[in-house]
Amino acid sequence: MTTEIQNKVEFEEALDIEMLNRELDWCMAQIFLGHNSAFLASIMSNHNFIWTTSIPTAQTNGLTLEWNPNWFLSLPRPTRCTVLKHELWHPARLHFLRRGDRDPLVWNWACDISINNFLKSEGSDFSGTSPWIKTDLGEISEEDIYDYLMGLRDQGIDDQV
Repeated sequence: MTTEIQNKVEFEEALDIEMLNRELDWCMAQIFLGHNSAFLASIMSNHNFIWTTSIPTAQTNGLTLEWNPNWFLSLPRPTRCTVLKHELWHPARLHFLRRGDRDPLVWNWACDISINNFLKSEGSDFSGTSPWIKTDLGEISEEDIYDYLMGLRDQGIDDQV
C-alpha cells in the first residue's frame, strides 16, 4: 500500500501532505476495525493511494484509489470512511470484471447505487455528499440496476439517468 502525490508543486504550496496522509491513515484504521474488516482490509492493503486534483472527488480502477485532497478535507471524518469503503467495494464486488460490454458510465452508476444502498443500510455517514441512493429498488443486483437505468434512458427519462 503506497501513497503518491500528483501535481506535487501545487500540493506543497497549498496542503500539508503529512496531515492528509494521517487523516487517510485514520480512515484506513477504521476499515481494519469495522464490519467486514478482514475482507475490505485485504483489498485496501493491495491498493495504491494517490492524491490528485485532476478529479473532482474519488475514484478507483481496482488497483489505485485516487482522492482529490481538497474534496477529502471538505468531508467530515466519518464520511471520508464511507467514501473509502464505497471505493473498496467496487473491486470487492468485481465490478470491473462484471462490466463486460455494458456502457461504462451507466454500469458505474448502477454499481454506485448498489454500494450506496448497502452502505446506507449499514448506517454509514454520507454527510457532505450527494450519493445516488435508490432504496426503492430493493436488494437487486448491479446487473438489474443497470437494466433499470438503461430502460429509463431508452424511455428518454434523462432527469433520472
